[in-house]
Amino acid sequence: MSEISKPTTKLTHEKLLVQNPELWQPKYGENLLLTQMFRLQSIRDSLARQYTGDPEFEAAYEQTQLETERYFAEYSGEKSISTPGSFAFIVPTRIERMAPGLDDEYASEADSLFPLLRYTDISTKQVFMAGMCPFIIDRYHTGDDGRAGAIVFAPVLADMKKDIPNLVELAETITRIMNDTTDFAKHRLGVDLVAFAAMLPKLTNYGKSIMTPELVTTTGHGATVALVAEALQQARERQLTRDGTLDRIGIVGTGAIGAATAAVLLETKLTNDIVMTDRSSERGNEVISRLTKQYPNANLAFSNKNTDAINDRSATVAAVAARFDLTDPSWLGADLDGAWIVDDSQPGAFSLQQVEERGGHVVWPIGLDETKNGIGTLLNFEYGEKDELKTGPASKNELFGCEAEATVIHASGRRELSINDEVTPEQVLAISAVMKEVGVGIAEPQCLGRYIA
Repeated sequence: MSEISKPTTKLTHEKLLVQNPELWQPKYGENLLLTQMFRLQSIRDSLARQYTGDPEFEAAYEQTQLETERYFAEYSGEKSISTPGSFAFIVPTRIERMAPGLDDEYASEADSLFPLLRYTDISTKQVFMAGMCPFIIDRYHTGDDGRAGAIVFAPVLADMKKDIPNLVELAETITRIMNDTTDFAKHRLGVDLVAFAAMLPKLTNYGKSIMTPELVTTTGHGATVALVAEALQQARERQLTRDGTLDRIGIVGTGAIGAATAAVLLETKLTNDIVMTDRSSERGNEVISRLTKQYPNANLAFSNKNTDAINDRSATVAAVAARFDLTDPSWLGADLDGAWIVDDSQPGAFSLQQVEERGGHVVWPIGLDETKNGIGTLLNFEYGEKDELKTGPASKNELFGCEAEATVIHASGRRELSINDEVTPEQVLAISAVMKEVGVGIAEPQCLGRYIA
């Protein structure tokens, strides 16, 4: 793919919506090639005067057209997929609509796939991605069996929650989209194993709402928690935590990942002192009560104040479906100087820029693929723009936790390790052992595609 220079001004969704309100409303679960072609033509027409005769703009338009047509042809079966699939890492996009003129660190997520979108704002990108069919973002290296894994896009977006206020309709729409995506992965690509990224495990009830026959699903949470624990060990060994130890850990979030992380840290004796925080006192206190019974000698506490998971803590784990603004009054008492935050949330709960401005660090739990044949290493895909913060791992042989789980289950052939409920410490330790066997470890500390420390 040729490098296309970044435009200085961007076409806004607000302008496109005025020109054609029907075309530029997101319609979830309606993936029509003709609609996407009209949207691309609309973008081109709106920018024609500004970019008349610009070869880079025309190249971006033509390339985006061709890629969109190819994705729909593979989805419909008009175009066959040459290399048969082994496993799929199914991902949504973290792009969300924002007020006119605003973007965030995930705005470039689709740009390397659809280069014309470089000329638009994040809200325009959101509508375009909502109208896409499931498609193959990239392939991993081919194994000895002649099969290769794939990253597969599922057109599920966070804005669906506000765009579809009826909860029953929302659930039905998500379930329909996800089953359409897994059907594509199974029947067009030929995989028999899928792992889910970001919010997808929860939205599929840990895979239970997937009806695609003869397909194994796994949440990815086992490898994710394993990598969180490894990231903490790595930080301690390199003296990167606040006091060079893991004596006092804070965990923001008491859901499935947060609770499992706490249990694994206690079980493996990485720490004996944990403060957990959450908005829900009922859930938080239940988790603390359960852990106290299992580990009676541990020093465990719950708080509704997220700052308690930061202040006086050697390191902090974020495992929460939220995006924090550290300028909010609730964070004014947070001592972030020297804080070491392992942020498992996707999108990230903590802003890298905000934390670094206050003297702390944010890292993501990212795995390193050293398997035979590099079956967890991507061929081409880059998360975001060159020379800017990326929206994923820094290198093609580095993996998100959910991605790592699919890789190691496929590499080991142990489909019984798949996880379809809230992950348990036993499952985490089992996945962790297999990760070591097949060659998936912890990558260098990083966040948003940038190595840290």
